[in-house]
Amino acid sequence: MTDDDNVLLHLRRTYAKDEMVSYVVRRIKELKVELGQANAEIDHLNDELSKAIKSKALNEELSKEVRIETKKEEIYKQCRTEIISLKAKNKRLMADNKDLIMKLISKNDNLAGRV
Repeated sequence: MTDDDNVLLHLRRTYAKDEMVSYVVRRIKELKVELGQANAEIDHLNDELSKAIKSKALNEELSKEVRIETKKEEIYKQCRTEIISLKAKNKRLMADNKDLIMKLISKNDNLAGRV
């Protein structure tokens, strides 16, 4: 939320329909960008993880022991932790996006009912 949005919120100003729609659309765009960045970061980390596993085995088929050892390595643990946190953030952003869309639809329905 920008400073202008916070100031307007504190004033408890009644927003015009266009302002509400504009804010929600802008917020949805911001969330989509964040979601895209999170997905890109997940893909990047997955690629790094697969490269680390492949380089560890020197292009040979990984045996069970090698996979267990790879999972003990610090880079693997760091990548897995980052992937898990980004997936959780991705899930939160998707829920926020859905909530904003539902609020927009609800407000539009309410405004349409008044007309």
